[in-house]
Amino acid sequence: MKGIPLSLRRKIVIAFDAERLVPGSLSPAEEERAEHEFLNSAKMLAWINSNILRPEKDHVFIVSVVNNTKVFDPSVISEMLYSMTNENQATIDKHKKLEDVLERLGEKLANASISFTIETLTGSETEKLVECCSQHKAELLICQAAQSSQMNKLLGWSWSDKIAQQSPCPCMLIKAEDLSDSLLALLRDQEEHSDRSNTPSPPTQTTDSSAPPQPGPLGN
Repeated sequence: MKGIPLSLRRKIVIAFDAERLVPGSLSPAEEERAEHEFLNSAKMLAWINSNILRPEKDHVFIVSVVNNTKVFDPSVISEMLYSMTNENQATIDKHKKLEDVLERLGEKLANASISFTIETLTGSETEKLVECCSQHKAELLICQAAQSSQMNKLLGWSWSDKIAQQSPCPCMLIKAEDLSDSLLALLRDQEEHSDRSNTPSPPTQTTDSSAPPQPGPLGN
């Protein structure tokens, strides 16, 4: 990719909420919910791209953390209940599913000429994001507001609220669901433009001006 060297680009970490993006079970309702959350995340990415990112000058780390240690994690409970009632169904590989979703989001950055790296981490969201920002010397952390129940809010379990206080760099929280749906149209336009740019041009005929002229038809 053109632009300044990767080592000299501004580093930005964009953190997505794994609970939003990964279905809690293989049920159609959960798959539909996760796809809806993906569209919200895509809107968030489009807003960031339009207002913050600089093509060929920034490098983005698309990050999400799987926290399997939570007590009464809604996604864990949902998966357990679904597995109990559907014994023959396969379980979800959260890391693989999350990587696939983040790759889909990354493609939208690539269409806008933004370089990116995908990282799926395991552990405490707050601790892992602090480590990630410090490791990559990030100049900005942008977080998708975490999905929290009323009980989680009362108990202070929202990782996005905690990271805003503990981040080693400036931090921004975005409520993706509040963004305009028109941002999705912007993403589609970028995808179409990228597709046109990658379509090879038809070969053109050239004339060699140094070649001797060909004789024309003989006259009577």
